[in-house]
Amino acid sequence: MGAIARSVEFLGRHGTLVMVASIILGLFVTQLAALLRPFLAASVVALLAVTIMRVEAASLRALAARPVPALGAVFWILIATPLLLGAGLYATGFAASYPVLTLSLVLLATAPPIASSPAVSLLIGLNHTLSLVVLLAAAALIPLTTPLMADLLLDQPLPLDSDVLMVRLIVLIGSAGLLGLAGRWMFGMARIRARDELLDGLSVIALIVFAISIMDGILARIVADFAHVLRFAALAFAVNLALLAATTLLFRRAGRRDAATIGFSAGNRNMALVISALGTTVPDDTWLFFVLVQFPIYMLPAALKPLYRRWLRAE
Repeated sequence: MGAIARSVEFLGRHGTLVMVASIILGLFVTQLAALLRPFLAASVVALLAVTIMRVEAASLRALAARPVPALGAVFWILIATPLLLGAGLYATGFAASYPVLTLSLVLLATAPPIASSPAVSLLIGLNHTLSLVVLLAAAALIPLTTPLMADLLLDQPLPLDSDVLMVRLIVLIGSAGLLGLAGRWMFGMARIRARDELLDGLSVIALIVFAISIMDGILARIVADFAHVLRFAALAFAVNLALLAATTLLFRRAGRRDAATIGFSAGNRNMALVISALGTTVPDDTWLFFVLVQFPIYMLPAALKPLYRRWLRAE
């Protein structure tokens, strides 16, 4: 058991690099991607549960005493971002020329932060409590905001079933919350604090499972139309970095750590929740864009971690 724990802790210490390796592994080892696909939802629940288990009560009280950054972040992510993006797409004529990409970008802009944002925030030194609060608030609101924004920004209304989306969110977040609280009760905060690296490693394992499982079939698409996939991948990286940088600067007055945390949440969006509600109505290129969005999500934290350290030291 000691050797297993040390191996998990090793993954936690090198989490950002392991994330890069996992998405590459899923891309090229197609049999493994197919094998892990059934565990995709479980990996999301595990990520949230571990993060909830580690949240300190003092951090929550501090956040409750200063709620403006979190409230502003939710409004910016769910309302302001899609409206500004939509205005830009239509003003430049992009929406008329590229309707499928417009659909993809609108779905991205209306999505909440990724389920792993609190766990990754821990790995790169940001405020995981703020990240978790923003994630949970945004996830609770998207059954209302996503259909509204989609109807407003797209020529044709999406066949989104808000009730199905709400039920899935309740199951996902509720089960993670119960598991996280059960873990706190079983182990106590003192033991949880003492095993930070082990818990980091468990979060990384969940991230590995998610990354590999969504790569099923993507290598064949890359081989068949490399230039097309490359354009979509470049757009995915550009949107992620643009949202991250603009949001960080916008929330600068909240303090560098909170601003960087909100920026990270705004740049890394959970399209999977919206895509799952659409079912078979998702065009192939929208699915491709959803998968390629995961590449910056998994690859950028390793590059951003030293930048965040410099940014935070300067405060």
